Amino acid sequence: MCRKRGRVGAMSMTPQQSCQVKTGGDMKRHEEQPQQPPPKPGADHLTNTEARNFLDLLDSTGLQQQVEGPTPCDGHTLDLIITRCADNLISELKVLPELPSDHKRVLCNVDFLALFQPARVEHIVKCRNVDIKKFSEDIATSSLNNLAGSDLDILIDQYNEILCSLLNKHAPLQSREITLRPHAPWFSDELRELKREKRRFERKYVNTNLTVHKQMYQTICTEYTKHIEAAKTEYFRKKVEDASHDQLFKFVDKFLCVKKAPVLPKHDSNKEIAERFSEHFQMKIASIRRELSASSLSTSTIEDHETCPAPPLSYFQPVSSSVIKRFIMSSKTKSCQLDPVPTWILKGCINQLLPTITEIINSSLEQGLFPSKLKEFIVYPLLKKPVLDPEDNNFRPISNLLFLSKTLDRIAAAQLDSHLTDHQLYAEMQSAYRRYHGTESALLKVFNDINTAIDNQHESVLVLLDISAAFDTIDHKILINRLEYK
Repeated sequence: MCRKRGRVGAMSMTPQQSCQVKTGGDMKRHEEQPQQPPPKPGADHLTNTEARNFLDLLDSTGLQQQVEGPTPCDGHTLDLIITRCADNLISELKVLPELPSDHKRVLCNVDFLALFQPARVEHIVKCRNVDIKKFSEDIATSSLNNLAGSDLDILIDQYNEILCSLLNKHAPLQSREITLRPHAPWFSDELRELKREKRRFERKYVNTNLTVHKQMYQTICTEYTKHIEAAKTEYFRKKVEDASHDQLFKFVDKFLCVKKAPVLPKHDSNKEIAERFSEHFQMKIASIRRELSASSLSTSTIEDHETCPAPPLSYFQPVSSSVIKRFIMSSKTKSCQLDPVPTWILKGCINQLLPTITEIINSSLEQGLFPSKLKEFIVYPLLKKPVLDPEDNNFRPISNLLFLSKTLDRIAAAQLDSHLTDHQLYAEMQSAYRRYHGTESALLKVFNDINTAIDNQHESVLVLLDISAAFDTIDHKILINRLEYK
């Protein structure tokens, strides 16, 4: 028992509760009394006031110590199991002979209802088992390359359906029960066999209590411990050596348990919280739009059709398959749940998929139309700051787009950027969405201007704006007008 009064006080309060009580552990205290038999099981003999007070405390609170005899190998009773006198929680208690530890092992049966974690059923697609060569052959023999000339939305639908069908053939959806247990990827078959051998020697020593069997058991325990340490070291060493910068960062986060489960507001079901977030984000945007429309700020200047001296960008140019392939292969290998196949499979089969992807992208560019099928995305609610309460207003929507959608967006943006750069149409102070510009260049410009003004004995005023839902509240009429005339 710890010497701190708080621990003893907590024990004295325990029996006031109506539930059953069981506590145990290494109490770090000798209970010895040299000249009289132990008054309670496990209290060998009392020699000091604290030990005597401890047993008196058990008596006064209706508790009893169940372990009899010494538990460390050098004598004394340190490992205790304490229950109420009136409870029959403990049965068949026994102290096993010395093991490799410096304490004996105390075993007993405890009468209580164990809470078992039910197995979780997961539906998985083992995409990593897909043979890229066979998948490519099936694409080549499919009807995917016979879709030229189809309506754009129909073409995208058929592209998705054919790829989904092929993925289901090579990696069908499977259901499996997962028993929650500690994850030990370093635990090999060799360690598993060594563990069985250790348990075999343990049983033999417990049954015979012979010194020779004890020594054999200690030897196998030492060997088993060394093998575990070596396996862990080799596993983590290889993980670190083979990991890229991003993979190493994720691995360390996972190893240190830094990443926590997503925080969401209180909800009754996944469907209910999804619908609630959808309504909240839409209402927020609608409210901001109403406030902007009702403001007294004049937007009449947007009607002044001032002709831009630069030639207009009237249409997008079709791009070759090689350009599209370069965009795809240089993109990050990230996927969306709505993608028909994971991005790494798409890149692995790029030569077979390229004609259809080229048809989709060029049809979109020629029509000047972003397909409605590519406007679908998954929205994840993300807490703005970890310190905020998980309330609806403290979340922002994060969109996960289709890979093909992002590819089309990048190709169109490249042509727009080229036109704006060639004709010097970028705003002088624009830093966002501009090559070789960003937050750092903007901060450097502001910092330099303020320092220059101070050196010239001028006054400076810095105005910072935080626009809520800025992208979702952009007035498309104003945007299109400026793109057309400015």
